[in-house]
Amino acid sequence: MGDVPAPRWRHTATLLPDLSILIFGGVANGKRFNDTCVLDVGKLEWNVRECAGTPPHPRSHHTANLIELEAEDDLELPKQKVCIIGGYGGPGTTRDFFMDIHMLELDTWTWVKMNNVRGPSPKPRSDHCTCLTRGMLIVLGGRGWSTGKTDPGFYSDTHMLDIKKMEWILHPDHNPEDENPINWPELPTALWNHMAMAIPSIPSDRLFVFGGQTSPREFSNTVSCMNLTDMAWDHEFTLVGQPPEPREDAGCAYDPASAVLLFLGGWRQRWWKDLCVLNVAGVVGPPYAVMSTSPSTGPLTGGTPIILTGLRFKQSTLVSVRFTDGKRAEMTVSGTWESETEISCKSPDFSKFGAIDVIIRVSIGGEPYTVNEVGWSYYANTSAKKCMAFGP
Repeated sequence: MGDVPAPRWRHTATLLPDLSILIFGGVANGKRFNDTCVLDVGKLEWNVRECAGTPPHPRSHHTANLIELEAEDDLELPKQKVCIIGGYGGPGTTRDFFMDIHMLELDTWTWVKMNNVRGPSPKPRSDHCTCLTRGMLIVLGGRGWSTGKTDPGFYSDTHMLDIKKMEWILHPDHNPEDENPINWPELPTALWNHMAMAIPSIPSDRLFVFGGQTSPREFSNTVSCMNLTDMAWDHEFTLVGQPPEPREDAGCAYDPASAVLLFLGGWRQRWWKDLCVLNVAGVVGPPYAVMSTSPSTGPLTGGTPIILTGLRFKQSTLVSVRFTDGKRAEMTVSGTWESETEISCKSPDFSKFGAIDVIIRVSIGGEPYTVNEVGWSYYANTSAKKCMAFGP
């Protein structure tokens, strides 16, 4: 219903704050698009938005990310934009790889090209991935023009764009005078048409990369995980279960309620229609964390009032606090949200397990439990009548 866009692929689909979906670009039968189409999910109605400004050149194989910038003062509202980076296309019959940056300002539906971007820009490319994490847009891999045997045009590099400053940021230890300057950690291999997802987590956000092509017609089903605080790949990250078949161009989504990554379909000599689920709760956890307890010990009979101190606790009437040794001993009690940094509860009765050391995890609103470990120690408490000092 509505102004249905022309059929296409290699476009981007971006979920907007009002839960509509923005479609930009794409290609069909050699024609590339730069129209701005919006699907009202509630009404299942298409609209072609007339936007102010100059849109990006027609392109495909680009990326799009929703950017939400905080208001700079009390008189301003938060700004919401869609950021378009790179791709392959051009006006008319021209064809080229891009590394330009365009913003669609959603409050006025105006296209703005970012002309004054500072810092060393990545090489023009398409089929890359971009992920947003705490004000930084990460660009990973992709492909561009080949310049000979030393540069086949297949990339494994990583770049960081400070969205607020509009500046490409180098690694803090980068020295251009070094023979081999230190850069942001590269992908394990050259990669394009892959999938990537940055997931908020405490104490460190995580970046997951799946699939793609590693060389022409060579496909991957590897899952890689990066710690975004240390900016380092997690080499101890291991998987269990049957992995999907190698592929590129799969759909990718994350469900924070169950902490699972979803990969739908993709291509490797044929189109796939399977849905693959990867549970990452043990790595990611929810976007909040317990950092300490006060006190840190109590009698095994329980009932000790405890204040859990942490980060980003979200307000909810459903707070669960789990005490476990990770083996056979486990008890869960209800907690109370006090503030973004405090939760209160009482220790459960551990008499049937004895005086042992446990760790405390928290779940708010039914989300997965926190993954970072905070310790609690139970000690044995003897009744007075069994004590040698009992009596008048």
